[in-house]
Amino acid sequence: MKACDDGSEGCPAVIKLILSVPEIEIDRVESEGETALSLAKAPKWGWEEEERYQRSFSFVPLLEEKARQQAIDAAAK
Repeated sequence: MKACDDGSEGCPAVIKLILSVPEIEIDRVESEGETALSLAKAPKWGWEEEERYQRSFSFVPLLEEKARQQAIDAAAK
C-alpha cells in the first residue's frame, strides 16, 4: 500500500515482486478505507511532481491483474 500511495517509494519491479507472493492480501483495507488499488488510482492533490503520480498510477495494471488472479483462484476452490 505504501509503495502504491507514494510513487517515490517503489517502482513497478518492486510491486511485481511483492505481488508475486501468493499470500499477499491484495484487497486488504487500511484504516482510512483504502486498498492498494484505490491508493494507486487516487489523484494525489498537492503533488508538485507529476512523475510521482505517474509512477504510482503505473502500478494499477499490476494490481488489477493480481486481483483478477486471486478471484479466479478463489472461484476454483
